Amino acid sequence: MKTCPYCGSKVEKLDHLRYYCEFCTMNIPSDLVKEDGVRISVIYKERASKKDLEKTTPELMLLPTVDLLFLLKEVRKVRTDTTNEIRKLKKEIQNVGSVSSSDREAYELLNEDYIFFSKKMYVIENIIKTRLGYIPPRLDKPFFEKYLKNVKNKKKNFEPMNVYSKYENQDINDILNS
Repeated sequence: MKTCPYCGSKVEKLDHLRYYCEFCTMNIPSDLVKEDGVRISVIYKERASKKDLEKTTPELMLLPTVDLLFLLKEVRKVRTDTTNEIRKLKKEIQNVGSVSSSDREAYELLNEDYIFFSKKMYVIENIIKTRLGYIPPRLDKPFFEKYLKNVKNKKKNFEPMNVYSKYENQDINDILNS
């Protein structure tokens, strides 16, 4: 039986692309509809790439929270690396005592990168804040070990929901005798 991935209720087919859940009062895309109360699944990867930072804010909003946490770790690292490059360039300029056109161009490019990565970091932090209620200050190994343990919790995360429509037409005496 086709069921809602959020509440486990039986869903009605609207067309080949959508179903409707009366309890949740919402349309559900057919690719999200589950069978027999199976819970919604989250597919994620345990790493992020710098290429993911090119995604738009609406695209980032579609990523699972765990992917965003890994991406936040990556953008913080890239932003720190950019800051270090800017400091190094400033120090070189101070040692030479003058600014060449190539130094000026390098500084402008690094500054553009710093602004870009800062804004991406803010976007990712704010998406995470809306989901978790806070922005994690440190994304270190202990944080990810604990978080991934909860994500992979097979007992609770994969426990099917009761499909209550099974009990709709049962007589109370049948229930008591079973």
